[in-house]
Amino acid sequence: MADAETEAKKDDGEGEKKFGQYPLIRMTDLPNETKPEIVEMISATVERNSMDLQNACKLIKEHMDKTYGSSWNVIIGEAFGFEVSYLKRHLLYMFTLGTLGVLVWKCG
Repeated sequence: MADAETEAKKDDGEGEKKFGQYPLIRMTDLPNETKPEIVEMISATVERNSMDLQNACKLIKEHMDKTYGSSWNVIIGEAFGFEVSYLKRHLLYMFTLGTLGVLVWKCG
């Protein structure tokens, strides 16, 4: 009986881990050379700061400004639409942690 309980707990944990663990890229025109690094950084930052999304936005913006030049903007949230002006090849819209949308773009 203890084995069945352990198995059930293990299954619950695995199911929880599988949901939303991969980023879903909805729209991007980032260069293929930088896209995987940026997506990984955003996913890790949002996961570490999932209880404080304002801090996650700040950390992502600071990293993007430092690494790829200034004027980056970040929005993290659920159920939002957008229409932004951005520099060509400087936009990423993705979902992570299930339904959490992340929009990152650079202004000119």
